[in-house]
Amino acid sequence: MPVAQPYSAPSTNPRTLDSTSSAHIDEILCLIKRHGWTIGDFLQLLFDNHPGTLSQTRIQMVAAFLNGTTSVRAHHIVEMMHSHRFSAPVTARNSPNRSAEAAQATRRAKELRARYCLDQWAIEKVENQLDKEADSVSSEEFHVANDEASWDFILNFSMQNVLVTFEKKGPTILRLLISTAIPRSIRQSLSSIPYAEHLGTTPPSGKGQNRRNPLIIVLVAYLMLMNARNLQFTAFQKIVGVWLFAHTSPHGVYSILNRIGLSTAYSTVLELLKALSTSALTIIREEAQHRAFLLIYDNINRMARAWTPDLGQRDTILNGTAATFVLLEDCDVELAFDVDKLRKAQEEERRKGLNLEVLYKRIDWNKFNAIMALHCLDFLLEEVPELAHHRDFVKLRFRTTMAVHRMRRGRKTTIHPLATSDFNEGNTAENAKVLYDLLVNQLNMPKEEVEKLLVIVGGDQSTVEKLRTLKKFLASCPHGYTQYGWVLPLIQLWHMGWADLERIINTHWGSTQTDDLSSFCSTNVLLGRKVKDIKRPDYYPAQHLVYDVLRADILDCWKTHLKTSNLSEYFREDANKDMPIEVLLEISGQIQHRYMTTEGYSRALAGGDLAESFFNIGDPWNTASVGPGHSGIERKEDKFEGDQVLANTILRMRDSVLHYEFQCAIADGDIGRALNVMSFWTFTFPGAGKSKYSNELLELACNFEFEYCEALQTAVKNNWLCNLSGIEGCWFPMDLLQEKNIKQLKKMSQHRDMTFGGKFFREVISINIRHYLNAISAMNRSVKISAKGGVHRQRKRAAALKELTRNMEDQGLHKFCAGRHRGHAARDDFEVGYLKFSDGKKIQEFIERTLRDAGAIHSDDGNRANDGNGNEGEGRDGHDEGDEAARFVPSMMVDGRLVLGDVVGDSDTDSESDSDTE
Repeated sequence: MPVAQPYSAPSTNPRTLDSTSSAHIDEILCLIKRHGWTIGDFLQLLFDNHPGTLSQTRIQMVAAFLNGTTSVRAHHIVEMMHSHRFSAPVTARNSPNRSAEAAQATRRAKELRARYCLDQWAIEKVENQLDKEADSVSSEEFHVANDEASWDFILNFSMQNVLVTFEKKGPTILRLLISTAIPRSIRQSLSSIPYAEHLGTTPPSGKGQNRRNPLIIVLVAYLMLMNARNLQFTAFQKIVGVWLFAHTSPHGVYSILNRIGLSTAYSTVLELLKALSTSALTIIREEAQHRAFLLIYDNINRMARAWTPDLGQRDTILNGTAATFVLLEDCDVELAFDVDKLRKAQEEERRKGLNLEVLYKRIDWNKFNAIMALHCLDFLLEEVPELAHHRDFVKLRFRTTMAVHRMRRGRKTTIHPLATSDFNEGNTAENAKVLYDLLVNQLNMPKEEVEKLLVIVGGDQSTVEKLRTLKKFLASCPHGYTQYGWVLPLIQLWHMGWADLERIINTHWGSTQTDDLSSFCSTNVLLGRKVKDIKRPDYYPAQHLVYDVLRADILDCWKTHLKTSNLSEYFREDANKDMPIEVLLEISGQIQHRYMTTEGYSRALAGGDLAESFFNIGDPWNTASVGPGHSGIERKEDKFEGDQVLANTILRMRDSVLHYEFQCAIADGDIGRALNVMSFWTFTFPGAGKSKYSNELLELACNFEFEYCEALQTAVKNNWLCNLSGIEGCWFPMDLLQEKNIKQLKKMSQHRDMTFGGKFFREVISINIRHYLNAISAMNRSVKISAKGGVHRQRKRAAALKELTRNMEDQGLHKFCAGRHRGHAARDDFEVGYLKFSDGKKIQEFIERTLRDAGAIHSDDGNRANDGNGNEGEGRDGHDEGDEAARFVPSMMVDGRLVLGDVVGDSDTDSESDSDTE
């Protein structure tokens, strides 16, 4: 309900004083005077409340008046008395000759008049009411003792709920504060709707539109006043203190805000956070007893500056490890993590059955072709408004017909960050200390119990490599725990996707910036991008380049196939405007077959009838020349009759659409579709010289084909991704989750002279790290801070894409032009990888090596060589890859379309963005 409204004027017209009424009043006044009463005496006796002296007539008339059943009510009479011309003295003119005695007499006269007395009476009544309401509001509800505090209360704190409480328990205080903060004209426009609804309204987004809400200021003032009245009223102040801590605010800020009632003291915040950490660790240990968990960890480091170096002191790098405890869901723990079953499969050497045929059949080519065709159609529907009504069909098809192994709908992953340590995860030997700290010290599990388990321990490629090396060196240890046979390393998928993005950029970059639109080098310049062909290219710029070029490629393929220069006009024509979805699916299948398959690539290179009967024909290339080689296979023909540019484009489209499919499958929570792409990458990674990821995928093939029981496969698939919101389309890999935690850990360590394994960092910061991120987001939501828009950037990108599409059309990029080449021949990574496996030696060497030592999935040469991956922890020029990864946020499926993380935004970064507050 709205806050109580002021009284209204009488519903009937006031009675007019005619001569007869005036005579009656005079008679009554004369009668009062004859009894020796004044008007005050009369009214005092009239409203006397002693039952023995009241007649029935007086009771009835007084009750009717005071009960509000008469047209003229008590407050109307009081208002008439207050505003009467005799209720205040006539204002005396200020004069320098006026004596002090005269001024004093005027003041005394004013204090005797009705208006002044009524004002003081009303103020006293309001003061009494404020006392009652303030006592009620500040009594218990907002008292939060440390041992009773929980992160749920802090993160679910809502200004709307506060407002509802204040409206219920302290409406008068709220009304007075609102009257003070909001002008009458604006208050009148708000009065018809509950204030909670106004407070719940989302402010407009975009620069200059995100205005502050005065109701929020009123509520904060109310909360501060209650804290001043009762020092136990600290719920809001503690939440602000946690928010300050999450932003690593200096101690002086706490002192000032504590004195003005906005926050608790720094020491109070620390005590609260320690209590919350203790509570969180208790919950983690209870959940660990059920054995349904996995661990994710990665290295963390920062530079410790010697700001005032003494003799011999210098800047040092502090290393450590950060980990996360993840609850397993949708799996049978007893069946899945049966150590004996896995050990039996390994002892029987079942992985000897791995061969080229097994690897090739792991790829579901029919599903691949259908999904790539559906992506082609989806890009068309996004571009052409006339076909938008088919979008629901395509979304449904992705989630039904194309689905392979989807996560349960509405599932929300339960995670608990664990305490950090000073152990360097990049060192193989220290991984043993990391595992001991996580399982024995933090989860409070005895070593004898741990050795009976099978625990999934995940991380990026570097982490799982170190775990396998640890198992390799200690496999002969006589003690069960220290053999580390209970560790089940599981490579995570975000870094793997980044490695494939690097592969695509490198393979299809080209050699020059000439007008060769089949190379990323040329399209990068045309689009005005700054992507570079380097190890670990900047993630978002590279991904946008790949996807934007793919989009332009596919739309130009539609134009080429339909023989039109304007798709919207084409589908507005009478003959095409009602084109059935079945026809569109058939056409998209034809486009996929031509432009995203090895057959299309081979026909484009071969030329002649094979190409001319398959592609739309463009103008012949005007320079006869010897064609460049491809895939390491020499051509014997002196005159090149194929189209190298078209062949390059087909390979680029195939690789790009599969990377796009991988990211869509991840965001949509279909790990089965993602695994299908990874089966394809089993060939492309070795083809690109990335032997470490190739070996990791070979190991996964052995696991899933020969060693993991059905229950374990299901457990891994159902828990390879995480979703922290439970919203469809918001799934992402767990190594990215860990990178986000590490980003905040680093941020909170910069202003503190401590190590990651120090008591303060372990007890106060690391276990609560996700909650700090959420606290920042929760405060933003509470005060209605919205993210800045990116309309300008989107418009700029759309204009560049339009220019790229026009250039593709002008060059006939997707038409077959006999003899065309521009000096760049893209490598078919899949073909090269297939040829490396074709003689069976590489696969056989892998099997023999891993049978001798289960941890030796990489050869000694592969470990020594820099195969394009190197150490996952090191990027360009020794740069810490984690610094790059921490800036990235998960992509999302929004209305069936993939939206990249830098477009979605992130609560971590949004909290630091500028917004208008005036």
